[in-house]
Amino acid sequence: VCGLSGKKPIPGLCDGNIKTEYFDEDTLPKDNCDVHFSGDICAYSGLPATIFCPFKVQGVLTLTDNAGAHCVHDEAFMSNPAAQEVIAAQRAELEARNMQAVQQQAVEIVQQATAYLAACEGEYNAAVAGGDPAQVAEAQEKLAQAQAAYNAALEALNAATGQ
Repeated sequence: VCGLSGKKPIPGLCDGNIKTEYFDEDTLPKDNCDVHFSGDICAYSGLPATIFCPFKVQGVLTLTDNAGAHCVHDEAFMSNPAAQEVIAAQRAELEARNMQAVQQQAVEIVQQATAYLAACEGEYNAAVAGGDPAQVAEAQEKLAQAQAAYNAALEALNAATGQ
């Protein structure tokens, strides 16, 4: 069974959560797992999308707290006269969330590039102190590549933040 739902596992979705349980024939689970989901997902809510959802994307979900739930963009929502205004506001919020995620990723890349640059500077300084010209040249080349990667990461961050 799926260890999260206790129901019949869905191949490819429940694979990491399968556990063995023993049942009498008359108590075997009949329903498929309703915790793991693959299909249209509402990018705004992160829940399975309805057929009316304007934010559908393909994906896989684990619905530990919301088994059986779906996004709010159902027929009743879409028939509301204010639906298009709400969708426009949700679209703006989704775009802001996506921009924030891109900016956060750019910050993390700059942090990694900074740490790598510092490590390469340390290796270069150690090579210079050691006096071996081949090691100095190798460390200098590595430092130049790290500096280029750092500069590229800063450019990406500036582009992501609009600077």
